[in-house]
Amino acid sequence: MCTVLTRAGAQRPSLSKAMMKKSKVPQSRRAEIMGLFQNYAEGLTTLSASALLKFLHKDQMQHAANIDTAESLIDKYEIEKAAIESRSMTFEGFLRYMESKDCCLFDQTHTSVYQDMGQPLNNYFISSSHNTYLTGDQLVGRSHLDAYVSALRKGCRCLEIDCWDGPDMEPVVYHGYTLTTKILFKDVIATVAQHAFEVSAFPIILSLENHCCEEQQEVMAQYLISILGDKLLKSPLDHPTSGDLPSPN
Repeated sequence: MCTVLTRAGAQRPSLSKAMMKKSKVPQSRRAEIMGLFQNYAEGLTTLSASALLKFLHKDQMQHAANIDTAESLIDKYEIEKAAIESRSMTFEGFLRYMESKDCCLFDQTHTSVYQDMGQPLNNYFISSSHNTYLTGDQLVGRSHLDAYVSALRKGCRCLEIDCWDGPDMEPVVYHGYTLTTKILFKDVIATVAQHAFEVSAFPIILSLENHCCEEQQEVMAQYLISILGDKLLKSPLDHPTSGDLPSPN
């Protein structure tokens, strides 16, 4: 069964020591970056904007970069006033740049949705989570609401909820016939409702592995309706796609 949600007292170190510790880079990595810096600085103590641009073209393969690109990196990562004024970068500024997301191998244009999201839903791979409720193994592991929060914050759009009859007509979620701990179904739904669209506006599929009796299934349905409210897809959507399912959009 699938349900779809849509968006509607110890002594503290000094501050300077703490900051130094936080920003410390492994010596081998620092030496490697120092070698790059010295290669392009050509004996100077700072890297000029033109030398930085040469590095961007040759090593970073950023062929579209220009002098404005280099100067923008100086403004972003350099903190020494004299270097900024001379449009150059110190080693520490270069190190900050090299340790930043701007130098990540991952294509930063892909951190946001760039694909055509107007196709039928069944045309896509969907980021999914199996036994989402578990924080440990499938036999004696702990079930916890934080596992749903973590999956959602990682971008999962399909969550699994294994539903079983619980005491006092309260459905529970756990890995059936094992020693895994149990959490309440209503708490899972409330957690999903709270965190559903923190990182993505696209729909969430709740994969309900339903082992409940009819009476507790009715309780589940009421929780879905009352907790999720307008977020819950209750009827078919009018959509322009040629497939049987609407698009993520």
